[in-house]
Amino acid sequence: MLDNDEWLKELKPGDKVIVAGNGSAVTDFIRTIERFTKTLIILNPHGAKYNRVTGKETGTKRWNCTYLVEATADRIQAIENRQKRNLLVHKFNTINTNNLSIEQLQQIISITI
Repeated sequence: MLDNDEWLKELKPGDKVIVAGNGSAVTDFIRTIERFTKTLIILNPHGAKYNRVTGKETGTKRWNCTYLVEATADRIQAIENRQKRNLLVHKFNTINTNNLSIEQLQQIISITI
């Protein structure tokens, strides 16, 4: 892995990056570089702007800042697994148990205990 400064210098449009943060509500997510200006890295899909030298978010007044991290295969896989798990947990929490038979409920309980 390269030092952050070197890694940022090698980026090009279309590359994936990970947006990380230091706030309690910030979780890592994957974004694609849309374009560069002389001083900024612009990301898809919402045009978020990051300093081309430091990788830190610019133009925000939030107390929690985000920054760019190298998108390694391991990091991408971990983020995708977390997102998939969160989706499955959400779906599980919205199951209408009134439509399930006693046998189905017992199967669910046997898996979770």
